[in-house]
Amino acid sequence: ANKDFLRTTLPYYTSIYKELTSINFNRSVDTNTINKSKITIQKDTVTLTNEPIKYTPRGIVLKGLNPGTYKLSFYKGAITDLLGIENDTFYVIVHIYAKDELQTLLLRTDSTFKKKYQLIVANENNYCKRETIEGNKKYLFDDLIPGNYKILVFDNSNADFYFDNGDYFLGRKPETTVYYKELEIKSSFDIEEILSVLTN
Repeated sequence: ANKDFLRTTLPYYTSIYKELTSINFNRSVDTNTINKSKITIQKDTVTLTNEPIKYTPRGIVLKGLNPGTYKLSFYKGAITDLLGIENDTFYVIVHIYAKDELQTLLLRTDSTFKKKYQLIVANENNYCKRETIEGNKKYLFDDLIPGNYKILVFDNSNADFYFDNGDYFLGRKPETTVYYKELEIKSSFDIEEILSVLTN
């Protein structure tokens, strides 16, 4: 089932035309035992060949797909993990966006940004863009897939570009969040946001 072989319970993936689409498994798979006859990929009602699919021990990679919506079906026994456990039937939906479907997000920082911070713009499928930002500047993020996004700005004290949640046992506090917002980016609607440092 999805919860056994996929890292997400949501069988829906998005990607951009001419980019690779990765679907990660929750467990390592023996690629030598993959039964390709039990894996199909369809666009509308047309079944395609397995040629766009590359198999790895941790998942699959789709390449060369034109814009549109695809259904990738894994029938029972299509894949087997390293313990010899076979999958139950499951499927995933993949939507490939064309260039003209992508949107733009313009972020402006105001004078409350007194130092450099790390910015992350990410959607529910972990499609993520990062930027080091400072005050009174513009930052343009283009080629964004429509959907729900989170904007996070934090003091990246260890300079690793990732948000550190801290460690209770090591006595390390989480990195300080200075701005956070959730927003929806829709098709045909570019968005502009002004960022201000949060105050207590």
